[in-house]
Amino acid sequence: MNTPSTVYPSYAASSQGGDSSAEVNDLGEAFAAALRRSDWNEAQRCLQAAAEREDEDAAAWALRGADWLLAQQRWDDAESHLKGLLSAEAQSDDPFQMAVRHNLASIAFMRRDDAGCVAWLSPLLEVDGVARPSPSGFLAAQMLWVRALHRSDAVDRLVRWAMQLDASVLDGNYCV
Repeated sequence: MNTPSTVYPSYAASSQGGDSSAEVNDLGEAFAAALRRSDWNEAQRCLQAAAEREDEDAAAWALRGADWLLAQQRWDDAESHLKGLLSAEAQSDDPFQMAVRHNLASIAFMRRDDAGCVAWLSPLLEVDGVARPSPSGFLAAQMLWVRALHRSDAVDRLVRWAMQLDASVLDGNYCV
């Protein structure tokens, strides 16, 4: 059987006190690989190793902590964790806050709470009923939005939003 030190040699070095940037990246890669394998204990060890390092990006690892809970389908724990990461003062285009809201919307969607999903995504994708293009990398939020609107029979809102988004693309105000 492969151990973390044989599969992820840099991770083994980082867990033994190394601090190069390559090792920091490998810690994130080791975490992602552990999630893909459903190795919750290894993923938790990565989270703990990151928490012990002062040079780690705490915000990124806070989201990874939510990913760990989400991968295990621990919806209540993940929701509580994510709500703790929300900031009332954050701008609506803050990528970190957008990721938090997207994850909260995903939880609502998995629970078949389409109205809740739409409510989490609405500030990201529309302003006063007008389509707001999301930044690069947030296509998943748009896809989730479309699915939740469709599933909740809000077809008129969905069509209006899609037409507004298409018009902004055609006008050159937004690039996909």
